[in-house]
Amino acid sequence: MKLKLLSLLLVMAMLSGCSVDSTPSSCYNQLAMTTTQVTGPATVVVNTQATFNVSFYVANACGEFNNFQQTPDFPKSVVAFVDYDGCNCEQIGWYDTQPFTFTPTTVGTYEFRFLTDNPDTPIVKTLVVTAE
Repeated sequence: MKLKLLSLLLVMAMLSGCSVDSTPSSCYNQLAMTTTQVTGPATVVVNTQATFNVSFYVANACGEFNNFQQTPDFPKSVVAFVDYDGCNCEQIGWYDTQPFTFTPTTVGTYEFRFLTDNPDTPIVKTLVVTAE
């Protein structure tokens, strides 16, 4: 449900585009970007940081990665957010890859769901955390 809401917000933000107003703040948007690929470990030892390399598409030259937002509980939904700051942006899209890190404090199995173009089929990564 949360992924559907994020997807709806993404579509609405993309349709709104930049304003023609001349004030600098009118050409700023922060958008949830869909993930194209995720690589990372399948297992990790407890209290050891796991790093997932998350790739996503940035729509134009004014786009810059801001952060990952995630749900507090598991399965954990993860979404990359990109800031678009500028009114006259070169329309050259590109793929960016950023590290998403997680440090488990207890042994167990953790599931991460990364937003894709289809919110019903996220990229799912499972991390098994062992004692040794």
